[in-house]
Amino acid sequence: MSFIEQEVKRIFCESEQQRQIKINFDGGDLSSDAGLLLIKEFISKLGIDKLLDKTLKTNDPVFKSVLEKDALVSQPTVSRFFNRMDKDTLNQFLVIDRVLRKKIYSIQMPQAVILDLDSTLLDAYGRQEGRAYNFHYQSNGYHPLVCYDGMTGDLIKIQLRDGTQYSCTEVVDFLQPVLDEYLHDYPEIPILLRGDSGFSTPDLVEAIRETLDCNLVFHGNVVSVNQMIGIMMGSIAVFGIIYYVVTLLPDGEGRR
Repeated sequence: MSFIEQEVKRIFCESEQQRQIKINFDGGDLSSDAGLLLIKEFISKLGIDKLLDKTLKTNDPVFKSVLEKDALVSQPTVSRFFNRMDKDTLNQFLVIDRVLRKKIYSIQMPQAVILDLDSTLLDAYGRQEGRAYNFHYQSNGYHPLVCYDGMTGDLIKIQLRDGTQYSCTEVVDFLQPVLDEYLHDYPEIPILLRGDSGFSTPDLVEAIRETLDCNLVFHGNVVSVNQMIGIMMGSIAVFGIIYYVVTLLPDGEGRR
């Protein structure tokens, strides 16, 4: 269990002991973001609760409870905010993510980090820009790049791509800032990289060697020499039988 999961579980247990829980079925003010109450307590423990005052929120009852305010901005205001987002905004989110990671590592430094590269499908059912058919997943949507910490499952970075992109497309530009961050901020942490065969491209291999000064080891399905000879001999026998049936037997005799 990661540090974050342990801390959230501890806070949740404390919250249950200290609070009275009221259950009713009158409809009332419902919210799908009740977990933010735990997040508020957690980030207060980290000392970064000032971020809450600079975040754009809606009139959701949980948001109002978290911020201890009677009213917040309207949903149309939030929509206009999201419509103004661009690449600079996304880069700012990456900076925030890096600051938070440094804060967490200052509390508990990991013994090692496994950078787990992967790609996945985000299904889309409308006509959104970038939505496309992906033949591997046999579905329409986006095909983002993701990088997790393989030890804890924490998300390190994600990048949206259209559905037609192959697994390794833009992977060097995606991974290089992550490698630079860990080498610069946490040089004492051993770094391991894990990914499937779709990421074993010459460009990525060269970038990793130049950055980490290491030798790469590729693990795959190991087939012994005897197994390979058996597969080849079996294939030759099958094709020989097919050739005999099709070409050497009298017309029609091989099809009885």
